[in-house]
Amino acid sequence: MKISLHMQNGDAGPASRASQDRVMENEIIACKRGDFEAEKRMLRKFMPLLTSLARKRSQEPPVINMCIEAGKKGLKKAIHKYKPSVGADKFRIFAVEYIEKSIDDSLQGKKGFFARLFG
Repeated sequence: MKISLHMQNGDAGPASRASQDRVMENEIIACKRGDFEAEKRMLRKFMPLLTSLARKRSQEPPVINMCIEAGKKGLKKAIHKYKPSVGADKFRIFAVEYIEKSIDDSLQGKKGFFARLFG
């Protein structure tokens, strides 16, 4: 199943994409400083991805909610481990591994996205 890593809808042309990356980079830096509001904005931005990853694993609402909560923890961990100097455009891909691993750990699978992909 293909899961889109685009967090926002609409036309993301080169100028728009660059401005979105700058905003995300600023949000990551603010989260690292402990800005609770920036953390909430990042969680809100990634909620469609968290929801789709949770629904990929189960159709039962309690399990979906547990997976979403675990995914939020994984996203927070990814935010704090990410180096903004790498560039915000690569953060989405970086965060998926932490989100997947956190969700899988909560389901006792103990495998992340890349471990499942490459065996």
